[in-house]
Amino acid sequence: MNMRKLLRLVAGCCGLILAGCGGTADQPSRFSHAGLDSVLQKQVLLANDATFSDDKMEERGSAFLMRYEDKIWGVTGIPLAISDSVNNPTVTIKHLRAAFKSWQMYPRGATDPSKHSIQMVLDSTQKSNYKEDALFLRAQVDQTDLAVLKPQFAMPAIDDTLFLIGCPRGEPGCKQKVYPILFEKYHPKLEMMTFFQVTKADLHGFGGAPILNRQGEVVAFLIGGSNFLDVSAINATHIQAIQQALW
Repeated sequence: MNMRKLLRLVAGCCGLILAGCGGTADQPSRFSHAGLDSVLQKQVLLANDATFSDDKMEERGSAFLMRYEDKIWGVTGIPLAISDSVNNPTVTIKHLRAAFKSWQMYPRGATDPSKHSIQMVLDSTQKSNYKEDALFLRAQVDQTDLAVLKPQFAMPAIDDTLFLIGCPRGEPGCKQKVYPILFEKYHPKLEMMTFFQVTKADLHGFGGAPILNRQGEVVAFLIGGSNFLDVSAINATHIQAIQQALW
């Protein structure tokens, strides 16, 4: 058995435990690292509630909070312009600014989202020609009871175990779950990271979900989803994207 298979086997055992525990804010995993567990004592995974002047636009997927340059940012994916039932092209930042009316983020699975929602604004500094489909919104709060992640811009080592925090769209009562994944490769030209799922999950609704290291720092966030050539492989945007989008 080679080292790669051994790592996946060991991480897979951990993954079954983590998925079973759920990794919720009330019951963080005890099988990872004190830093990650400390972060998961709070709610990390958020949902979006956005309104636009263009009724053909909608927002879907996951989100999270991150502190960057003394500001709290809501991180998610650019919404989709629904043109028909087949084609769902992503919109540009310029288009989004023109259609933007309001945006809120609230804890995934909250029974009363209005009590815990955070107002977001589309920051004027985000480049309108930024090629990724990542979206960074300014949170209108200085403090919150929700988890506010710290970015880790350093690239993880190959075969490092990281943790995807997400919820399948088909589980409406889900708050957040922890899925261990193995870092495989960084693609500089695409500015994308490839990970392998240790225990396969339905990734529908995971767009915008954060990927954390053992210290509870955000390294990447899932945008690309599954690789069509290998469903166990997932593509994610490195958190360094925030520097490119806001500089």
